[in-house]
Amino acid sequence: MKNQVILYEKKFTYYCMKKIIYMVRDYIEVYNYDIYMDLINNKYIDYLNSLEVYVVSGGGVSSNYMNSYLARKGIVVGERDSVYGWNLCHSKVPLTNKPKTLYIYGDWENAIYSQAKRNLIQRNSNKIHNCQNTTDDNLKHYLKIYDKDPYGLREQYKNFITHENTYYLKYPYTKDDVQKVLKEMGFFFETDDFEIKPRTIHNTKVSNIIDKIINVYKKHDPYEKLCVLKSSV
Repeated sequence: MKNQVILYEKKFTYYCMKKIIYMVRDYIEVYNYDIYMDLINNKYIDYLNSLEVYVVSGGGVSSNYMNSYLARKGIVVGERDSVYGWNLCHSKVPLTNKPKTLYIYGDWENAIYSQAKRNLIQRNSNKIHNCQNTTDDNLKHYLKIYDKDPYGLREQYKNFITHENTYYLKYPYTKDDVQKVLKEMGFFFETDDFEIKPRTIHNTKVSNIIDKIINVYKKHDPYEKLCVLKSSV
């Protein structure tokens, strides 16, 4: 009996601590986002400033392949399998103006389905909202807190589309599109070896929570034109 009481006390303590942590996180994210970003800036700014090009996206648009391709061309883009690289590849907030930023966006519905079917949706949603490469399932939390932008795509688009020293590539794209944006960035090499894979169309049910997120974006298009692009293809 005594052991059971101790067990329940531990569970209750864990539950209370978890609720407190979530309350603090909600306060930081919703009411005082600047404080949160100050913490992130201090951790990642030196890493980003060491890059020639920072490749960022909302996921599901072949940004990993783009990063690897540019690395093979000798461009310093950072390793995606490093702590900093993995955490920042889907950030919704630009943290510095120094490296040239290549922002890849578009085809949001297939992109979300693609990530969900590859079991990346939890991990990538945490990268977008928190710059954290974790598998914590926070989708219900994000759907509640960000009712019009649960995955963070619209906020990311709004932030990067107006960001200094940023270039844009809309998915799906062609080799000519890739070459054009790279020339705008000051890189002059042929892209004949750039591989374009046919887009897989995803239209089968994954889960109720994914359906809810998709339905939100059908009502609130994340890539609605918010401003005139400075540079795009």
